Amino acid sequence: MLLCVLIVQCCGAFSVAAETRAGTLITNIAKAQEGKEEGMWLKDRFGKYYPGLIAGAVAVFLGVLLIIAGVVSFYVIKAQIKNAIEDYVVVDSVDHDNYEDWENNTGEDSAPLYVDFYFFNLTNGDEVLAGTQTPKYDTVGPYVHRKLFTKINVTFTDGGNLAELGWWTYYVPQPDLSNASLTTDLITNLNQAYIFLITQAGSESNLISAATPSFISKILTELQTSFGPQVIERSFPTIAKNYHDNLLTNFYNDNTTEFYEIWANSLVVPPDNPTWQSFSVLSNGRATPSNLNESQCAYLWLEHPDLPNLANNNTISTYLWLTASVGNQTSKDTLSQLLSVSLAQLDILLLWRYSFNTRVTQPSVFGAFGVTSNSELAWLQFGSGNVTSYVSIQSSFSLPVIPELGIWSRDVYTNDSANYIDFNATFTAFLFADNSTGLLQLLNFGSFVSYIQTSNAEKLDEIWHLTLPQAIAIASYFRYIGAGLVTPTIASTFAVGGGLMTTRTAEQWLWGAKDPLLNLLYPANDVVAYYTNQTTLEDADQYLEETGYSILYTGRGDVNNVATYKQWEGKQYLPAGKYWRDNVTVTGTSGTQFGPGVTKDEQLTVWVDEIVRGLHFNYQEEVSEKGIDLLRYIIKEEDFNPSELYFSQEKGFANMSNVYNIPVMMSKPNFLDCEVKWQEKLEGVTPDSTRDDTFIDVEPITGKVLSGIKQLQVGIYVQAEGEGPLDFDVWNKAIGRDVIYPVFYAKEHSVITDKLADDFKSGVYKVIFVRNLLFWLGLGIGFALLIIGVLVIAVLAFKNKKRYETYGGYETVE
Repeated sequence: MLLCVLIVQCCGAFSVAAETRAGTLITNIAKAQEGKEEGMWLKDRFGKYYPGLIAGAVAVFLGVLLIIAGVVSFYVIKAQIKNAIEDYVVVDSVDHDNYEDWENNTGEDSAPLYVDFYFFNLTNGDEVLAGTQTPKYDTVGPYVHRKLFTKINVTFTDGGNLAELGWWTYYVPQPDLSNASLTTDLITNLNQAYIFLITQAGSESNLISAATPSFISKILTELQTSFGPQVIERSFPTIAKNYHDNLLTNFYNDNTTEFYEIWANSLVVPPDNPTWQSFSVLSNGRATPSNLNESQCAYLWLEHPDLPNLANNNTISTYLWLTASVGNQTSKDTLSQLLSVSLAQLDILLLWRYSFNTRVTQPSVFGAFGVTSNSELAWLQFGSGNVTSYVSIQSSFSLPVIPELGIWSRDVYTNDSANYIDFNATFTAFLFADNSTGLLQLLNFGSFVSYIQTSNAEKLDEIWHLTLPQAIAIASYFRYIGAGLVTPTIASTFAVGGGLMTTRTAEQWLWGAKDPLLNLLYPANDVVAYYTNQTTLEDADQYLEETGYSILYTGRGDVNNVATYKQWEGKQYLPAGKYWRDNVTVTGTSGTQFGPGVTKDEQLTVWVDEIVRGLHFNYQEEVSEKGIDLLRYIIKEEDFNPSELYFSQEKGFANMSNVYNIPVMMSKPNFLDCEVKWQEKLEGVTPDSTRDDTFIDVEPITGKVLSGIKQLQVGIYVQAEGEGPLDFDVWNKAIGRDVIYPVFYAKEHSVITDKLADDFKSGVYKVIFVRNLLFWLGLGIGFALLIIGVLVIAVLAFKNKKRYETYGGYETVE
């Protein structure tokens, strides 16, 4: 009732003339409050208007109540929506309802993530290498793959605020969506393997020098495994024939019948002659006679240059006996036929020959040269050549190698013995060992050459114990191998795809191909690829062992940090030098989720693995996808400006040379937003902002990225002559310089599915619609009732005032 009184008072204020009666009204109110009127004064005063006054007051009351209810419901539902969204995006345990969707995108209802690969096919590669034409490209593709990921080995820490995890990422070809054949399309472009090798060496001539130790190492490996046994086999005929002649002449008076019977078949040798203990065929422990007759034995010991018998040490004979001893059936058959013995008899002879070499030949050879092993024998031959009396094994042995160091030095420095190399086994092994001073290590050889160039004889003696002339001879030997063996061998790989320009299938460019030049120089690491496809969980685990785990904020502590990296592949910051000029902190989200409540004036940050840093995104425009309102963000233009921190000197490019160890320049496809000069150096490359740009479409309420396109192009920069890491100074001198040769670009894209869009709209938009409906209904009806109530009270108060003026008071009640 007090509310009605206040409204009446407000309405009565329309007339100053009612001042006296207002005073009376106040008096009456006071009386009523004192209990004198017992609550009847309003009814008496308003008479027939009293019910309308009550109705108006009720309308006002209900209107205010509905306004309050509408406002309260708005904020209550808004808070509930906010809490529900946060509960949805904050996945902080494996028991979370949304864990599976958060963990992977492999589910049936997951929005598919595709990567379209487009390659730039160089159509005039030969002319580009010859420097006669501008590079001409055809763009081929797309080669579409579905990109699948799963977060593995997930551990939640810090009360669920952090998730430590690894990524298992693999790609599945989608031939039905592709416009080209991944396995048969041939694409020509610069060979990243060759670029890598030249980058590491600095020039093609340096590559030859750098490869030379590797070739020498192969020569030495061949010597270590093959030379000693061949020397033993070569020495066997001479030593064994001496045993044969000594026994036959001095103990049997050239009686071959008795002698050969004892040698070939006797199980008991004469006890008074220890020589027989090593020479008898049965001395190897066999209990079965060979059954070789006198004629066969005589033929085996006949000195004949064309027979591979026991008395012959020519190359063919040595080869046949060596290979037969390791089971080569062809060699066994040949020996059996030429020597007129059965295969069983040959096996007995092979065992005897091995036993004799072990007991007699090998100790005799080692003793003669002062060594204790086949390895030392090889070192001695390489360092001096005196094992073969300074005759190179390339002519006297069946080993595909070049002249040994010692023999080569004698041939080259015929009139200058100061440059002769005549080292013993121990010293040769010291010089070429795989250690901190060995000359087969590239850095060591570089220091070695620099000391020669500065005539620093003291350092040469201190580190390698060499005189300056000896050092000069060794360096010359390396150059000789480089020119005579390394250069033509490297060049021979160009015809089969190992050169600067190569042709591969799209599948090989992406996922891996054996490179002939890498296979030659580094056979254990000869596969080159632009992408790694972790087709098995073991592949992902191995990658994690090499890189380390990532840590993401779940948003539990602060929902605005949801999906933000705290650590990427084991690093909270990228150390200076290895990646960028200074330390760079890992920052940004994984690119699929931001904090709920995204606004247009907000700058978003996404960590981009390929360029190993965070990129900033600014609002561009409002868009809609499947009936959902989204905010589109594009890369901040300044992120690709020249930067000392990121070693970038050109607008529009990310210089990845320091990261990938080859001069890779990443950009938007077709050099979009780059200086036009880079396009003008090529033919067939034209940017289109509607086709080549990168963007993300964010649903602002949830912060979820519901659609987007990420595009990056990979190019190889061949800098101007004399600038940078690539110097083509031997085979590719004419190639165009100061050109960024585009190789391919990847378009990664995804859009919410119809089902997920419907789920979103029913789960979010419908609740928001109900919230807004209640709010506006409450406000609309409430204000309507309030206005109606106020008007009713005001009109009745006015009429009542007129009645008062007409009848001169309230005493007359109708």
